[in-house]
Amino acid sequence: MKRRRRARRISRNGEGRGRGRGRSGSPTDGRGGSPHDPAAVLELFETELEGLWERGWMPAELVRVVCGEYSAPRPLVVGLILHQHRRRGWAVHPRWQAQLDELEGEPHLSDDRLLSALPPRSQVAATGSLLFWMRLLGPLMVTCPPPGSAGSRASRPLSGSGTRYLEKVRALLAKAEATEFPEEAEVFSAKAHDLMVRHAIDEVMLEGRSQGQGPEGTRIWIDSPHAAPKFNLLAATAEGHGCRALWNKQLAYASVVGFRSDLEAVEMLFTSLLVQVTGAALAHGSVVDEFGRNRTASFRRAFILGFAERIGRRFAENRQRAATAATATHGSSVLPVLAARDDEVERAVAEAFPRTGTMRTSASNTAGYSAGYRAGARADIGGRRVGRGRGAALGSGA
Repeated sequence: MKRRRRARRISRNGEGRGRGRGRSGSPTDGRGGSPHDPAAVLELFETELEGLWERGWMPAELVRVVCGEYSAPRPLVVGLILHQHRRRGWAVHPRWQAQLDELEGEPHLSDDRLLSALPPRSQVAATGSLLFWMRLLGPLMVTCPPPGSAGSRASRPLSGSGTRYLEKVRALLAKAEATEFPEEAEVFSAKAHDLMVRHAIDEVMLEGRSQGQGPEGTRIWIDSPHAAPKFNLLAATAEGHGCRALWNKQLAYASVVGFRSDLEAVEMLFTSLLVQVTGAALAHGSVVDEFGRNRTASFRRAFILGFAERIGRRFAENRQRAATAATATHGSSVLPVLAARDDEVERAVAEAFPRTGTMRTSASNTAGYSAGYRAGARADIGGRRVGRGRGAALGSGA
């Protein structure tokens, strides 16, 4: 029996690839200089990078795509990005700076080695070259102000109540992580998640739109194998927190749209849930059918889909309970305010992604789906941060 789950996807060529500026790639692009002038070549790269930042790309995701998809030398790409930012001295948003700090910590070419590593101008834009691939990258939804732009230093500080709320959540999660008993950990984690949802609703009711903060976007890149089922888990998490997720199959990333505090909760919880579903699926080991054929890959794919389905229902139940409790505190205006907030998110999605389609992900392995659904019922949804990776290793098993 096949089980299908629907989600939203970005239409082909709707974002990210195949819609760059379409420049000819002439080796004489840029200012004058000799055919072997490395400084002129470096300036070409800096100009192209600046255009990519304006088209919505961020440093870490550019490195991921041109080095992972197109096999560009990572130390060179990272060195070019860091050199550009040092030379321009831009003001950057805290989220942008965090990516630069991570890149600074990995091997890269220093400024004095960059020039000798660059190709001659006659080859710099040849088919298959780094500049060639950079020019093919199309625009993305802007999720962070580009460097040097208005708002690049904007960062909303936490209020005193926000700080206290985080302290309570962290204390509950610390207790959940310290105990050796799964049942006790689940109690602490459930309390933490309930606190997160209630706090989000209270914040909306007390502050309203006084901060002038509308829906924003973020991108979450998802590693293979089973990228599409993992996206279903992300979509369920996003829906449960008032956000919307859309899938870009070509480059394997999700665009998530919502209010900033909700987006942060989604990222935190998805990271944790991805680790949990990976561990739960791997615990089943290799799977064979009655004829001895290896069915590990289909089992794990279905497992993630079943897990996502159950998690989505749990988030919806928690959200409904929190709204009911908030109504008792704030009155009957809670539901209309939350509905208006959802409408804002939907309008933001429609504006950012005018061309979308429906994504259908099916699971043909009933045993895997059922096992994943049961695991989703037991999963810790307390928002515990587990590592930094969002594509935890889950081998195909094929």
